[in-house]
Amino acid sequence: MKVASFFSGCGGSCLGFEQAGYEVVYANEFIPSARLTYAANHPNVPIDERDIREVKAEDIPETDVIEGSPPCSSYSTSGKLSKGWGKPKHYSDGVKQRTDDLLGEYVRIVKGVQPRAFVMENVPSLTRGKSLGVFKNLMRDLADGYHVESRLIDASWLGVPQARVRLFIMGFRDDLGVTACPWPAPLPERATIGEHLPWLLDGDLPPDLDECPVSLEGYKIRGHAEALVPGEKSWKRHNLRVAHPGQPCPTITQVGVINPGSAGVIAPCGTRKFTLLELRRLFGFPDDFKLVGTCPQKFERLGRAVCPPVMKALALGIRGVLDEGR
Repeated sequence: MKVASFFSGCGGSCLGFEQAGYEVVYANEFIPSARLTYAANHPNVPIDERDIREVKAEDIPETDVIEGSPPCSSYSTSGKLSKGWGKPKHYSDGVKQRTDDLLGEYVRIVKGVQPRAFVMENVPSLTRGKSLGVFKNLMRDLADGYHVESRLIDASWLGVPQARVRLFIMGFRDDLGVTACPWPAPLPERATIGEHLPWLLDGDLPPDLDECPVSLEGYKIRGHAEALVPGEKSWKRHNLRVAHPGQPCPTITQVGVINPGSAGVIAPCGTRKFTLLELRRLFGFPDDFKLVGTCPQKFERLGRAVCPPVMKALALGIRGVLDEGR
């Protein structure tokens, strides 16, 4: 079964599809450093480096499924929301682009290719406030020729040790006769940090501490972090939280991991951020997943990623429906 990917990033979604037995026949990624990491982990997948606005439906190889995660910065509560709509802004690697219209580009590709199924990921805040109208229009447009549903999914209920809630939209072409999308059932318990990072239970250091700097030494944020106990959130510094090893990690964003001195999720010891090895596990990536570029670029790739185990669970459900249809 074949899948074509858009806004592919470092390849988290594609890795999930591959783990579910799919062949990735096409990937589209606009950011150079993201393409390098993607290529390092998917050397046999052709990567289209064009802006999706330049891609036509006839450019896409024959595929069963289209997946994509349009940039969420225009709808994320950590951004400017509607104040930034319609304006180009810095996105990554010094690249400026408008992002609020990329949902429409994803719809255009789906309508042009007419795959048997599609799945899309974005932030939960797309369904709230001024963004709600955008979400309703998106669902209406996707429902033209497809049975479409949406769900908020917390990755910690699917084996990922991070309480990462994301919006997923799934659709099946009308001729398949699907009346209910195959959403994955949650596991009996949520995954926790300590299960995947056992050294934190004993206060030990991870094996890759020197790979990229994560210490809070010399940053103002350290004093605020040391005043918190594991599991506590700061009321003075927005987004600053110290993780608890017996719980899922709070949601990790690319803003909170690129710079060690920025407010974000702190390791349970309260004196450092998570290392790249720890972040791989907190997002559900294998330890040998390659990250290319500078340290900030490596952290950004993971901070923007879709958790592979979540996409694997969705891909398996889609595969079951499509196999039955065959």
